[in-house]
Amino acid sequence: MKFHLITALSLFSALLLLSACAQDAPSADRIKAARSVSIPLVNDFGESPEVRIQWEQYADGQAVTAGETRLTIPADRPGRLRLHLAPAEGIYENHLLLKYLQPDGSEITRRSIELETPDRYRPVALTEYFDPLALLSAVRPFVRYASGRQDGQPGPDFDRAEEALVASEDHSTPSTEKYYSKSLFTFDDGLRLFFEMEYTIAPERIHVNYAVTPESGTDGISAWGVSYRPRGLKGLRYVGLGAQDARVEPAFGLWTYDGSGAKAARSVLLDLWQGTMRIDGVHFVELDPARPEEVLLLGEAAGGPGQSLEADVPFRGSLDFSLK
Repeated sequence: MKFHLITALSLFSALLLLSACAQDAPSADRIKAARSVSIPLVNDFGESPEVRIQWEQYADGQAVTAGETRLTIPADRPGRLRLHLAPAEGIYENHLLLKYLQPDGSEITRRSIELETPDRYRPVALTEYFDPLALLSAVRPFVRYASGRQDGQPGPDFDRAEEALVASEDHSTPSTEKYYSKSLFTFDDGLRLFFEMEYTIAPERIHVNYAVTPESGTDGISAWGVSYRPRGLKGLRYVGLGAQDARVEPAFGLWTYDGSGAKAARSVLLDLWQGTMRIDGVHFVELDPARPEEVLLLGEAAGGPGQSLEADVPFRGSLDFSLK
């Protein structure tokens, strides 16, 4: 018995693609939030037209309503799942989780569907709580080697690096505060990383375009991005793929980081004494296991241990920092 659907992983890939495209494409796994929704469902298991579904509605990681339904969907034509929902009032994310069940109640698979809502996120003035240059000084380039490096550490240790400023430019205009910098980080094992940042400072946001260039090329690199060491980190959450149960596939939602490797994410939420710092533009997030005070904001990560990436340098990414 199987169901024809888009998995949570393909959902998240679609969401990343949508965020990168100027024009949204239709997606069965992203629908407009409403009190009543209709979700297309194709039954291709061929044995029985009966479908049993448990559903839960979430707002910012918290369940707000739930139910169970049984559908009869002929194999030769699609059916529709019609649900009456609570208001979708999450600030960071709203979604449905559908669990497809066997007649005995065991789970076959699950599907996440994001509920699109107007943007309710209203950041405070970030620059009233953070010195922008001090914040950016805690952002460093990061690469990880599949074979292990830095005396067995998973990534470069900046407490053992020398930093040299190569270039610094002011690109500001009367209406925009914008700067560029290029630095060279040299580590005691010979690793050398060039790190470029172009950053725009506004009262409510800091936008960063960055480039990481390993002087020795990309051979053996399994992940790249930046490392950020915030002061007083109390917790890490993210909007992306997680799992309530290790036995099932990850699902889209707002999750607390569980300490087990890189997680597919589009936004990271850092709980600090000043409030919740939101970082957008991330593809994967991880706490460095060797240095848990460092948050790894990754642009790309290989699929498993010992695997390396096929990528050209420089590695390029962008991040948005804001505070709620």
